[in-house]
Amino acid sequence: MLNITLSDELSDAVVKLASARQRPPEVVIREAVQNSVTMGKREKIAAERAAFENQLGEFIEQSAGEYVAFLNGELVDHDPNLRQCTFVSSSGGGICPSC
Repeated sequence: MLNITLSDELSDAVVKLASARQRPPEVVIREAVQNSVTMGKREKIAAERAAFENQLGEFIEQSAGEYVAFLNGELVDHDPNLRQCTFVSSSGGGICPSC
C-alpha cells in the first residue's frame, strides 16, 4: 500500500468532491488516478497511431503485402507471414498489414 500526503487545499477539494458525488474520498481519489492512467495509455496509443500513419506511405512502398510491427514510432519487424513477425508476439507491438 502507498501512503500519500495531500496538501490541505487538495484534501479539502477531494472531500468536497466526494461529498458532492456521495462517495468516500478514497474512492474518488482511486477513480481519479485510474482515469489518469487510462488517459495516459490512450494518449500513448494516439501518438503511436499518428506516427504510424505519418509513415504509412513509406511502409506500403517498402513492405507491400507484408505485416509490419511498429513500436515507439519505428518499424521494428516485417514479414509476409504474420507468424514470422516474432517481435510482435514477444513485445506486444502493434501489427498491421501494409496493403
